[in-house]
Amino acid sequence: MRLFISIDLPEQLQQQISALRQQVARPDLKPTPSAQLHITLAFLGEQSDAMQDMVEQVLNQLDIPPLTLQCHQVHAFKSGVIYLQVTPDSALMRLQRQLCQRLRQTGLAMEQRRYTPHITLFRCKGTPDGTLLQQLNDLFTGHTFSFALEAIWLKQSRLTQQGAEHTVVAGFR
Repeated sequence: MRLFISIDLPEQLQQQISALRQQVARPDLKPTPSAQLHITLAFLGEQSDAMQDMVEQVLNQLDIPPLTLQCHQVHAFKSGVIYLQVTPDSALMRLQRQLCQRLRQTGLAMEQRRYTPHITLFRCKGTPDGTLLQQLNDLFTGHTFSFALEAIWLKQSRLTQQGAEHTVVAGFR
């Protein structure tokens, strides 16, 4: 099964972000479903049931610190992902590094790219233009996007013709 580890946004924040996104209606933008707005800590890819059990053991032993996460500014990756940047707080970055280090110790192959904490707002083909990013930043400026970390979630992601469907496998506090 295809797995990832995430921090979910509170429902109120999901609704707030979704209301702002609705003000930008463009056929070339595919919004992330509101209930799927999250911060990915680690993408694990296709894993066996045995590896899933090992991942759950790692998560059970992980010390999850009290954190308040803050989001600001809209950016884009070259892949066409338009995202709300999460402030790379030192405690968040330490948690993510510790998690990935422990997962690697189980034998799990992890991506080596630099971690950029973010919430995917939209997907589009190609790199979005600066005008769109400025329009989105204008919409999101002045809004407070912060929340307390309450849990970390192990989730399954199934790809369908309509897009990815996320299912909670287990939660950890």
